[in-house]
Amino acid sequence: MVRPAPVPKSPPLRVAHQFATTFVGYEVGQKGSAEDFTKTATPKLAKELKSHPPKLPSSGQVPKATVVNVVRGKKSGDDLQVSVSLMRTGAASELRLTLGKEKGKGWLVSEVRG
Repeated sequence: MVRPAPVPKSPPLRVAHQFATTFVGYEVGQKGSAEDFTKTATPKLAKELKSHPPKLPSSGQVPKATVVNVVRGKKSGDDLQVSVSLMRTGAASELRLTLGKEKGKGWLVSEVRG
């Protein structure tokens, strides 16, 4: 059994964890998850994710991943790189996130790769 990662205390890592948790629901077609990106992503990224939902297999069944680790990476100017480890049915994968500090909004994910 894979235990989910605890929510980090650091504000940017907490946002990355929340984004990744939303993302694993989004990639399996969970209703409402695309709208939830407005809380943790830049408006541009949230709009892109909402307008390009993941393509599900014809069976419609994709096992949902678990967020198992959130690790701070390099900081460059106002951008911070974060690596999020996911586990799905015994297979590990990674999301690489770029977060930026937005005036009045705090940390938001501006880019996702993985």
